[in-house]
Amino acid sequence: ENSQPVEYGQKLFLLEPRAGNPPQRIAETPAGMLNSIGLENVGLERFRSEKLPRLRELGWTVVVSLGGESPGELARVLGALGRESAIAGFEINFSCPNVARGGARYWADARRLERTLTRLRPLTRAALIAKLSPDVTSVGDLAIACEQGGADAVTAVNTFVGMAVDLGH
Repeated sequence: ENSQPVEYGQKLFLLEPRAGNPPQRIAETPAGMLNSIGLENVGLERFRSEKLPRLRELGWTVVVSLGGESPGELARVLGALGRESAIAGFEINFSCPNVARGGARYWADARRLERTLTRLRPLTRAALIAKLSPDVTSVGDLAIACEQGGADAVTAVNTFVGMAVDLGH
């Protein structure tokens, strides 16, 4: 097969760089692992000046993972990148459980998702993929709202909320 590599999930979350959550970010448990990354990213300007030129040079199919704390912030980021020919799609992170603002709880409202995607759809011809949270009453209802707002696909689902308890301590 002559398939070209896909650079999936180039992280870009907010307009401004973000350090993410402090360590320890990942912990193994007997039942799997827990994570609390906190959306570490380089921010819009560094992504455009450092990462995007290299991705263009490689000629890969690029899907950028992006997000924001509000519909307006998402529109600003997508407006800045939406016409970039090197980007085939945008996975909009509506699902991070590890941030206080703009995380999974905020985006768990179907009407907010639909209105936001309706606002984002005209900003790009690239694929819009809505990344949804599993910690909702009905991920199906959210997926339908995303489709009605103009999403081309959904990622179902992001991180499940979890907790490890050490009864020995």
